[in-house]
Amino acid sequence: MKVGFFLSLNDVILSVNYDERSVYMSIKIDKEERDNNINLVVSNDNGEQFRIHYAGGDLYWTMTDYKKDNEFVVEKKDICFYEEMENIFKLIGEDFDYIEWCSEAYGELENANKLLISREDEKFIIKFYHNPNRLFNRKDICAICFCLSGSNKQDIANEFSSMFYRVCSKVNSKKRAR
Repeated sequence: MKVGFFLSLNDVILSVNYDERSVYMSIKIDKEERDNNINLVVSNDNGEQFRIHYAGGDLYWTMTDYKKDNEFVVEKKDICFYEEMENIFKLIGEDFDYIEWCSEAYGELENANKLLISREDEKFIIKFYHNPNRLFNRKDICAICFCLSGSNKQDIANEFSSMFYRVCSKVNSKKRAR
């Protein structure tokens, strides 16, 4: 049985179907710099990717070219990201198998996109869930907001923000063409 820690604006539990039959795909992390902005780009073996970046003072994990069956697996060999995932789980408590974060953008909890990070054996699995009822809906983008100026789970949102900077300091930059 999976034990989860649900993170949302109002601590409302919103369930996401969790498929335990996963095909593992390793990740690759690059850092892009453009116009003094930094994006971390996380890619899997299928060519899917998401970006971790700041917009409007908040942290976002954004998957462009959203696909329903996306999956990003963080293994121990992905040392800098793996250690950061361990830190997040230590912050919420060792007894949890997964974290479900409801995007805090626009205050629309019942229509929020969701991020699921599960811990299995010595892997972390990251999945994005796009809510088709979301305000300002774009079917090809799944954005997850960590509100840094008023989250109900401010300590955890801040830890995700700190994680961004720690990973940035360990990953080599690639200049992105305009």
